[in-house]
Amino acid sequence: MDKKKNEYTVEDVSGMEEHAELINGELVIADKASTEHNRTVVSIVCAVANYIENNKDIGEVFSSNVALYCKDIDESCFAEFYLPDVMVVCNPDIIDNEGVHGTPDMVIEVVSPESKQQDYYAKLSTYKLIGVREYWIVDIAEGLITVYLKEDMYTPHYYFVPCDVPLSIYQGGLTISI
Repeated sequence: MDKKKNEYTVEDVSGMEEHAELINGELVIADKASTEHNRTVVSIVCAVANYIENNKDIGEVFSSNVALYCKDIDESCFAEFYLPDVMVVCNPDIIDNEGVHGTPDMVIEVVSPESKQQDYYAKLSTYKLIGVREYWIVDIAEGLITVYLKEDMYTPHYYFVPCDVPLSIYQGGLTISI
């Protein structure tokens, strides 16, 4: 593809084999994840999946390579195509084989040095715009988890690792140890 970085479309990016996202209309290709990053994602996904299964609760948990089509949710997003590290979706009607086309209930991004700016600023702004109920930024290097809740008008809540962090979407029924 011989395109300038701001000429990519969701269709271009969704077909790429790399971990590629469109953030504010710009193509962002992530480096491979560290083992610590992967362990953190797997731990969170397993905890949420086990909770849903054991409690017969609603929701489905996805990781890393499941697409979130933000522009399908709010047209003011400029062709936003994300691959969140963790995403919980309680409405099965917004999921198809290509990914998620409606607002997920929860999104978690595990920060890497390359993604820090996007996770703390661009993605936070987009997740607020599309109405994500709960957004976590897990910053392994800083030992910090920042949680933004829609019900609290996205006021940040800070947790310092090691810690137990409650998922508000499950109303006190699930706490994840990080």
